[in-house]
Amino acid sequence: MPPRSTGGFGGTLGVLSLFDLAQMLSLNRATGRLDVSDAERRGSLYFDEGRLVNAIDDLHAEGVNAAYRVFTWHEGRFEFHP
Repeated sequence: MPPRSTGGFGGTLGVLSLFDLAQMLSLNRATGRLDVSDAERRGSLYFDEGRLVNAIDDLHAEGVNAAYRVFTWHEGRFEFHP
């Protein structure tokens, strides 16, 4: 029996930006965590029914300032966990 899909997905930032991903999650009213990382940084954006409700950046800052910081990243990988 194949593993059951949890609805998560991932990929590499580039043509698809974090802003594009956030818009897609918003339009789909997604709830979950979007993890973003590169060789030196890690951050997470938290969504509740499509609304960005929190963020944590690589400096362990939380909230709006962390979200602004993470959204400036243009390279790396992402994974969404519902």
